[in-house]
Amino acid sequence: MFYSNTYLMMFQLAVWTFGVALLQRANGTKFTPRTVLKLFANPTVISVFIGLACYFLRITFPKPITTTCSYLADMNTPLAMLVAGMLIAKVNLLGSFLRLRNYYIVFLRLIVFPICLIGLFTFLPQPHDIKEYILIVTSCPTATNTILFARKFRRDVETASQIFALCTLSSIITIPLIVALFEWIA
Repeated sequence: MFYSNTYLMMFQLAVWTFGVALLQRANGTKFTPRTVLKLFANPTVISVFIGLACYFLRITFPKPITTTCSYLADMNTPLAMLVAGMLIAKVNLLGSFLRLRNYYIVFLRLIVFPICLIGLFTFLPQPHDIKEYILIVTSCPTATNTILFARKFRRDVETASQIFALCTLSSIITIPLIVALFEWIA
């Protein structure tokens, strides 16, 4: 659980700072010290730092608060899948298979990045099971954030939905292949 949370924390920090900055720049935002500070003053980034403080200071909360947070956390993935499913339902899925650029993005996400990570792992002295866990998480398809951010920043929601669908379907084949490659090399 610790490694999973660490990975997700770093992912969320990258998405909500660097990822948002890229999307804002594409929309014509000029970066000033104030706009950069606003990148770090969003609820996700603040929550990450509050969570880190609670972890390192060993702060515990009463049972009603932890139960409520647990219920909200349990709704997170199904709610994101529901929103993504509604957006994908509006998309021409056949078009996702006909656009070569979609395959390029899926190839980078599901093949190139995990293989680069396998190469990096040869230099790291971590236990095999930790490396394998991180590899599996990295090999998973694009997050629904792709679609949600495209919608929020008025980008191409249809392409984001197509890539999400193609990536999710392709991961059925690529995840076992990447894990098998890792087992063979490691």
